[in-house]
This record gives sequence, C-alpha cells and structure tokens, in this order.
Amino acid sequence: MINWNDLKYLLATVQAGSYSLAAIELGVNRTTVARRIEALEAQLGSPLLEKSTAGYTLTEQGLRVLKSARQLEEEVNKLESQLAQGGEVLRGSLRVAAPLGLGPEFMKELAAFSVQYPEIRLELINTLDPISSLNQRTADVAIAIGHELPEYISGDLITELERALYASQDYLQQNPKPMRFSEHRWIGWGKEMPHTQVAKWMQHNLEATTVIAANVNSWHALRAAVEEGMGVSHLWCFLAKEMKGVKKISDVSTELTIGLWLCHHKDVQNNRRVTAFIEMMKPLLKQRTQG
Repeated sequence: MINWNDLKYLLATVQAGSYSLAAIELGVNRTTVARRIEALEAQLGSPLLEKSTAGYTLTEQGLRVLKSARQLEEEVNKLESQLAQGGEVLRGSLRVAAPLGLGPEFMKELAAFSVQYPEIRLELINTLDPISSLNQRTADVAIAIGHELPEYISGDLITELERALYASQDYLQQNPKPMRFSEHRWIGWGKEMPHTQVAKWMQHNLEATTVIAANVNSWHALRAAVEEGMGVSHLWCFLAKEMKGVKKISDVSTELTIGLWLCHHKDVQNNRRVTAFIEMMKPLLKQRTQG
C-alpha cells in the first residue's frame, strides 16, 4: 500500500519547489525528503519528478499521483477537522511576504494571529514584490498591493488603500500661504525606486523647478522626513491619521489609490495554515485600514 506520509513529502516538494524548502516546511532534513520520494517512486515503479533549471517538475505519472494525493489530503484534512471538533492545533512554519516598509505596520495584526495560533512559526518577508515571492515559492501567503492579481494567484481584496498629500504643522507654520503643488518642498523616492506610484506621479505632475528636499528609499524614512518638516509627500491615509503633528493638505489622490490583497499561489491548495491566516487576517486588516 502507498504510504500517506510519502505522499505528504511529494505534496510539500511540489508546493515548495525544492527538496530544501520542503524540508524546512516539514521540519526534516533534505536527505529525508529525497529518500521518501525515491521510496514512493520505487513503489510505483515510475519517476514522479524531473530536475530542471527551474527546479523540480512533475512527470505525467507525477501529475496523476499529485491529483490523487491532493484529493486524499483534502479528505484527511476534513477527517482531522471533524475529529478535532474545533480544537485542532495547527503547527509548522508560515512564510508571509509583505510590501517593503508596509509589512511591519501590520505587526499588531500579525501578533494577534500568533497568539491565536501559538504553534505556527511566522516568518515575515519584507520585499518589493510579494507576488514574486509567491511565484518563486519563497513565501506561502502574501499581503500585497496592486490593482489586480496575476491569473496564477488566488486572493481576497481587503480594501482600497488611499493616499493624500501631508505636511507637518511646523512646515505649514513656515509656509502659511496657499501654494501650488510645485511650489512646495518635496520628499521624493530614491533613484533605485522610480517604479513606485508616487515617484511616477511626481515625475508627471511637478515642475522642473520644484525643490526636492530629500530622496528616501523606505516608508519609515518618508514618514520621518514629513514629520520633521523637511517637505511634503503622499502618505498612506490610514497610517498618516495616526501621526501626531501631521496634517492632510490635499484631497485623496485617486490615481494613487491601490488595492490591498491577501493571497497565495493557486498551486498551494488545502494548506490549513494559509487558510487560517487569511480567514483571521481579513477582518483585522480591513478594520485597521478603514477604521
């Protein structure tokens, strides 16, 4: 008979993309993962995985086995849930990708999840592109921003994040007269981040004579520069409203509004840690960003 535990090693390898990442997920060493999959291949009399430059890919037999393994995994999960009667303890690691600079702002919500699921070990990955982390299998779930998701990503739209122009009270006292956008001193984004929405907005809407007081490459530096009165800049409204001594000086810039998503790769199915994370974080993030 096929050993269900061996099938779990195959599922973990396919979802993680490599023996090494699967080993981390399962809490074993890489050799154990390789040995268990080789044993499964020997039992079935056919190779299930082929090594390529992109990692491991499934053979035709591997695809058939994977389909059956996922169906079996779903049934096992249902049975475990029924037996646990709501008292199931989820264990293991969960890699969470989040936008660089914005991820730590949700630490309160992440801490609440950690308290609710103390046996799950969170790994927060701050990155410029959380979706890419999902695609590369370096993250299990992502808090991401974007107007839409790629077709290979499944996700829930939490809210539309708004931005507006903000300045410190000290800056406004020094510049009490009404000013056009281009007449303000600005905090901009560094040359290595020209792709950001705000950087593009500044390129298209400010004049060549506009004074750029400083360029930064992180949200925390941007916020600190505005708070200290160095200049004005677009800030996330849900965070700026918590900042003392900072005032909104423009309407919401609708062209800078962008969606906040909780998402995972479509190939990752029946992962109860991912499901638990999304279901708990959805209302928490919605409350934080809209309340």
